[in-house]
Amino acid sequence: MGYVSYLPEVDGVVRWIPMVMQLGDNFFPPFSLQMLREATGLNLAVRIAPFGIDGVKLGESVFPTSESGDFLINYYGPAFTFTHYTASEVLDGKIGKKELENKIILVGGTAAGILDIKTTPYGTLYPGVEVHANVIENLIQQDFIVQPTWLKVLDFLMIFVSGILLGLISIYFKAYAMAGMVLLGVGGYLGVDYYLFTEKGLWINTVYPVFTQIFVYSGITLFKFGFEEREKRFIRGAFSQYLAPAVVDQLVDNPNLLKLGGERKELTAFFSDVAGFSTISENLEPEELVDLLNHYLTEMTDIIMKYEGTVDKFEGDAIIAFFGAPIPHEDHARRTCLVALEMQHRLAELREGWKKEGKHELFMRIGINTGAMVVGNMGSKSRMDYTMMGDSVNLAARLEGVNKQYRTYTMISQFTYEQVKDDIEVRELDLIRVVGKNEPVRIFEVLAEKGKLSAEFKEKLPVFNEGLDHYRNRRWEEGIQCFEKVLAMDEDDGPSLTYFERCITFQGQPPPDEWDGVFGMTTK
Repeated sequence: MGYVSYLPEVDGVVRWIPMVMQLGDNFFPPFSLQMLREATGLNLAVRIAPFGIDGVKLGESVFPTSESGDFLINYYGPAFTFTHYTASEVLDGKIGKKELENKIILVGGTAAGILDIKTTPYGTLYPGVEVHANVIENLIQQDFIVQPTWLKVLDFLMIFVSGILLGLISIYFKAYAMAGMVLLGVGGYLGVDYYLFTEKGLWINTVYPVFTQIFVYSGITLFKFGFEEREKRFIRGAFSQYLAPAVVDQLVDNPNLLKLGGERKELTAFFSDVAGFSTISENLEPEELVDLLNHYLTEMTDIIMKYEGTVDKFEGDAIIAFFGAPIPHEDHARRTCLVALEMQHRLAELREGWKKEGKHELFMRIGINTGAMVVGNMGSKSRMDYTMMGDSVNLAARLEGVNKQYRTYTMISQFTYEQVKDDIEVRELDLIRVVGKNEPVRIFEVLAEKGKLSAEFKEKLPVFNEGLDHYRNRRWEEGIQCFEKVLAMDEDDGPSLTYFERCITFQGQPPPDEWDGVFGMTTK
């Protein structure tokens, strides 16, 4: 005897059939298995394992089951996949003996009205008798859908490996790249799953591994989104006051340009100061002073940002900036010189306006140097600034003050000059030794962009250079004559006036014999 009951799942679909059912003290197989047992005459047994039922054995054949003894039906197709004969065809003799010979014949109803219609993976109108036919064919052909015993281990490994891999991938790839990899991973897994199911009869869990990848990806993406948003807010908050908006946008898109904690790079440092600002501030009311200073600093800072420089800080009327970080520019020295030229030009325009308004006129001194320095976020845990440090920075600061010695307004070192000599018109000023340094540094005055030198300067520059040569070779009288010629052309030429005074002094009190032409600065 066999039973004909089914145990549909929660969605009403018949996927499993119990291979053994208890009634009182007796155990019974399903109708399909009993049919096969009767047809073969083989003994039927249930295999028991420590964790539950390990399968059903018919003769030497073992049919796999779940731990609770359920058999997973491998359907061969929709309703009427198996050959059907109507009762009238049999009774009328239309079906020959040969057509039924050596066949297992199931007799049952297929009409919807007799209520033996089941819901299967192939649809809702599936004759119950044909469900048994599928089971019998599975058993005869040994055509099983098997859930491997190592499935739980596989599920765990998939969850673990997916989490680790996606975590590692998230370090090196953006969200959209990760999404593509997840899609490839899910697609590949589904493809392998489909192949194993259709070709090998292995039923591998699809939901857990696939949703694990999706959930892990979603979690990592949300975490990265939150982290990156915080990072973007930090960058905008830290740099919006010091960098042009376009530069800040570049940093937001590529935070790797920022190396927190300090990075050694070749940059160009910029220092500017307003000449005689202490005297000016003494003659102004605080409100007037603030208004004047804000106007000046705004105009100058806009020019720095135009050339994608970084404003390090403001110290009173002084502007400290650098070029080449955090956005790298190979022409950082050239950009700095162009900024200085444009600043001086803009300040001259502002002076015209201030003069008409009866306000104080401002003059600015600039020192520029190029070299290796450390740049990055520096400070305490509670407050940090993106700034620069190093000897090259100190030299730029010194050069700003050296302008006073030569009555100039924009000065660069030989290190900057080497990088801009093809782009900027300069005048060599001197070879000096700044306070705290033994090695002399050659200094230059920035005049104009290449090819834009004024006719006045073109006329006086050769005369000045000739006078400088006389000075370095102790020809004081010849030097005096050259500098007098320059001053006749331009009485406000500061370097010529400085050298004129030096030549007069050395003419009366010559330097020692070991003098090498280097001028030693005594103040910072």
